[in-house]
Amino acid sequence: MEQVKKVKKYVPKRRTDPTKNEEERKCEYVVFRVTRGEKGKLEKRAKALNNQLSEYCRDIVLGHEPKDKTEAEKHFRRVVVGVATNLNQTAHFINSHGWYPKLAELIREVVDALAKSVL
Repeated sequence: MEQVKKVKKYVPKRRTDPTKNEEERKCEYVVFRVTRGEKGKLEKRAKALNNQLSEYCRDIVLGHEPKDKTEAEKHFRRVVVGVATNLNQTAHFINSHGWYPKLAELIREVVDALAKSVL
């Protein structure tokens, strides 16, 4: 008798955005299998258009023409990623050197100086 391999139920790692209404939320999953070669082709095409793999597949399945991101969208993403990276590095440095109390005091001084100059 042939054994049937049981497939694990897919459990998402992230939650959907609670600020969006039910119609705007992407809260349903469609899972399908592809070969390594097919996945490689999909990833290559998505990367060529500067899209995430899921976004590219969604466009294809829904019959939309996958489009390349505009230069403004690419620039905005680079800037946001850069700022987030710098912020994360700064937070890591402050936490690892125990500077939090000193930094909080410096921030208060700067805020006080700004308040005095404005008022």
